[in-house]
Amino acid sequence: MSPFISVILPVYNVEKYLPRCLDSLAAQTFAAFEVIAVNDGTTDGCLQILQEYASKDPRIKVFCKPNGGLSDARNFGLDRVSGQYVAFVDSDDFVHPDYLDTLLRAAQTHNADIACCDYFFCDESGQSWASSLCFGGDKVIDLPACRADYICRYLRREVHRDFAEIMVWNKLFRTAFLREHQLRFAPNDEIFAEDLLFELQSLTQANALALADRALYFYTQRADSIMGTYKPDLLARNRALFSRAERDLEKAGLLAQVAPAISSYLFRYYPDFIKNEVAAGQADKHIGRMLADPWLREKILGTDAAALTRGARLRLRFYQWRLYRLLVWIEKKQGELAAANARV
Repeated sequence: MSPFISVILPVYNVEKYLPRCLDSLAAQTFAAFEVIAVNDGTTDGCLQILQEYASKDPRIKVFCKPNGGLSDARNFGLDRVSGQYVAFVDSDDFVHPDYLDTLLRAAQTHNADIACCDYFFCDESGQSWASSLCFGGDKVIDLPACRADYICRYLRREVHRDFAEIMVWNKLFRTAFLREHQLRFAPNDEIFAEDLLFELQSLTQANALALADRALYFYTQRADSIMGTYKPDLLARNRALFSRAERDLEKAGLLAQVAPAISSYLFRYYPDFIKNEVAAGQADKHIGRMLADPWLREKILGTDAAALTRGARLRLRFYQWRLYRLLVWIEKKQGELAAANARV
């Protein structure tokens, strides 16, 4: 039986979590799928685990390549899919037995290029808690009718009942759609947040987004994950990310409408730039120079202050007045308070 869905599974040094992930895929209620497991130069026991599972389940296909990062592994998988739909699963996470079946039903019912489900956060022991998504029932977003508005809300991460988070692993994509628009993941060493760029490009082109109001993906928060480590050249990689995104939005005639939301996104996340440099032991003066970057200032000062909370408006004023060291001090104090609360 030919696979109807291709699940792309990049694998890199996650032997502690990989069996749980593979077991959850093997337990899917929808059986007509393949797993394209991409061993991305792993140095632990992941390859042996993959080979063991593949020997028992022919739907699991193991490929080996030199380490190239998450984007490269996903693109490697995209070149080898044979299903009519594509899902992306991270190998330290796991999924509900109805994950594929529910997403496929949503996509087919609404003839949507993309289907999306809710998800759970979970810790390394597997204990889970609900995410912030709340669709308010199954529904479909007619993107041509509201594309610019929806992308703006997506970037602002507003809490709406038709909101889809910035990640690819809780979604199903029509393969023909990805190929028609030549959608690929940008290299990790060139941009930050490859999921964000991929999804912006997808939302710019897709006919519809089907929302399945069930939490079916379990996202593991690990201290040693990619998201929890120092990120070199973070500002430069964000600049490259939004330069590419703006080029695509301009081509689609959406940039003028979406530009304020890009400013809001960068204002929301500039504290992450600070935390990243603090984690690397950088001096306040160095961090201040980073915050004074002309590109970043232009973007952040385009934020709509009227849409911000009182505290956020005050931080925007501090930024406008170039009180960079005060902003660094605020983030350090908030980090210390969060660490103290975590110890209680």
